[in-house]
Amino acid sequence: MNIEHLEIVKELMISILYDNGYIDRWHPEETQISEKWQYKIAPIAGKFFDLNPDFLSELHIENISIGSYDENEEIYGKLEGYSELSNILDDYYINGCGVL
Repeated sequence: MNIEHLEIVKELMISILYDNGYIDRWHPEETQISEKWQYKIAPIAGKFFDLNPDFLSELHIENISIGSYDENEEIYGKLEGYSELSNILDDYYINGCGVL
């Protein structure tokens, strides 16, 4: 597993967790990152960002993780690997947030 991919996934997860209120002063970042989910998402996120390196930025990571569905489809929808990344992040949001 590529360490860089794990760090990218951590940023994706943190954005989702903050956006949905899972991280606050009683629940800091380090207590909310699920290693299980990090390893589940990493191969898919790694593939997407390896195939689309121009989109590896803080702005795109935030947009992909918490942006509007329609806007994300317009910007990223035709990029190879985006559909899989979007699906795994949706799965994380529905089944993984707050589950360590």
